[in-house]
Amino acid sequence: MAMLNEALLREALKGRRFGNPLWCENEVESTFVALRERIREGAPEGAVLVAEAQTKGRGRLGRDWVSPKGAGLYFNLLLRPKAAASKAFGFNFAAALGVARALRCLGFEALLKWPNDVLIGGKKVCGILCEAGFDEGGGLDFVSVGIGVNVKSRAVPEALREKAAALQEFSSIERETLLLALLDALEESVALCLGDFGAMMEQYKALCLTLGRFVAATGGQEAKGLALGIAEGGELIVEEEGGGLVYLRAADVSIRGIMGYV
Repeated sequence: MAMLNEALLREALKGRRFGNPLWCENEVESTFVALRERIREGAPEGAVLVAEAQTKGRGRLGRDWVSPKGAGLYFNLLLRPKAAASKAFGFNFAAALGVARALRCLGFEALLKWPNDVLIGGKKVCGILCEAGFDEGGGLDFVSVGIGVNVKSRAVPEALREKAAALQEFSSIERETLLLALLDALEESVALCLGDFGAMMEQYKALCLTLGRFVAATGGQEAKGLALGIAEGGELIVEEEGGGLVYLRAADVSIRGIMGYV
């Protein structure tokens, strides 16, 4: 199987804000853990660590993220925003928007499921997880954005194929092309998050298929009803059958479809 072309990536990323420095690893426990070591060494904003495989990849709500060698694009991007700790949640939405917009520019019909799942054809193709660190004054010291994209079909375990897919099932793409497009779009969405959060969220909402649909939430908070909107703090607002409103902060949300909730 072909490894990522590190020389090509370095040449393409010259002078770019995101992707400098770039570390390409063969196998790591997780890109989060590997980048955390570089953060302790003073890595700057825009640093990216990408791995061919992860032995303990992480997903939302404590789940594992299956990361077979060469089958996906697994990387972490380091941000060092000058922002209050209360703004950390916004980078989940910025990352999701950036990934979806990059995929759409590459010809994939990507949409979003709250808070930060990226779907094509109703199936998850990308997972996003953010980890924040704080300085002594309580502000953000860093945000580490972890992104895992299923590129080859073998990245998706048989047991998950009803709900997950790989880009290969829709169109072929080189992982180098994908990484460069993602970093471009992420730079734009992060800048918008910091400069005009409201405008960023409007763009996010335009791609979010959760809104206006009946949903069921489990895993932290439970609710079932109509997804009305997204609150200023990023919570999903759900109107239950009795008319009461539930603000979901941390939950696994499924959307009702023809064959039930997916």
